[in-house]
Amino acid sequence: MSANKVMKWLALVGATVAIVGCAESVPTCSDQQTKDLVEQIFFEDVPRSRSPADLAQREAVWLETVKKVAKITHQAVRTSAIDEKVGKISCEATLLVELPNYKASAAIEYTSQLTDKKEQWVQMAGHKQLAWDTGAMARTDEFKRAAAAVGVAQVKPAKTSAVSVSSKPINGGGAPKPAQRNTVVNATMARLVCGDYCQLEYKTAEGELKSTLCTEAPICKQWEQDPSSFTKQIGSHATLGIGSMYVPEAGKSLDSIQELEWM
Repeated sequence: MSANKVMKWLALVGATVAIVGCAESVPTCSDQQTKDLVEQIFFEDVPRSRSPADLAQREAVWLETVKKVAKITHQAVRTSAIDEKVGKISCEATLLVELPNYKASAAIEYTSQLTDKKEQWVQMAGHKQLAWDTGAMARTDEFKRAAAAVGVAQVKPAKTSAVSVSSKPINGGGAPKPAQRNTVVNATMARLVCGDYCQLEYKTAEGELKSTLCTEAPICKQWEQDPSSFTKQIGSHATLGIGSMYVPEAGKSLDSIQELEWM
């Protein structure tokens, strides 16, 4: 594949770029610095398979856990083209990712080039589905247990900062009802994504897609333990009692379901 064709292909698939400096000559496809940038690009795309996006700090902590546990292997690294005029090397390889509960690979293509400031510029494509799948597998309980076994700290859900203001039992139980900040009527269940926290996505009666933490209410814990039980509720309507939960990793309080009543 020619260098021009590689660049056109990279543009079409939405390649990702990483830069590091500096070098006197263009690092080769198998140079360790090139491999490091390839892995940097890969891991930068792993968090994009997760939600919620507003937990940026928690995502960073989670990503560091994935980096420590994951084993990356570069296989069949080869040079596919050299453009001496612009000083660019085009490469192909197989990127193998191994987690305690997952093993998969993808064929990648990337280029290595120096900028005018002698910084190495690496552009890569073909890795994103592998990155997304890796993120999905790194949300499982099996991955968390494996991470704990090798001494990697896991972020634990924080306790709610909502204050109980009523002694009225919930659903006949003896626990007081947490203070509610908002009530959403006729919410349509859309999606549940669980990592260190679970996040429920729902549509309002007006059709607006919103999300809230779903970790404290009993039904949220049930869904986390048995995701298929939530799948059966997709499209169902409910009234949500939403309070707040302080998440130290995000440095702020986020919406959190305290109560859910089916309609």
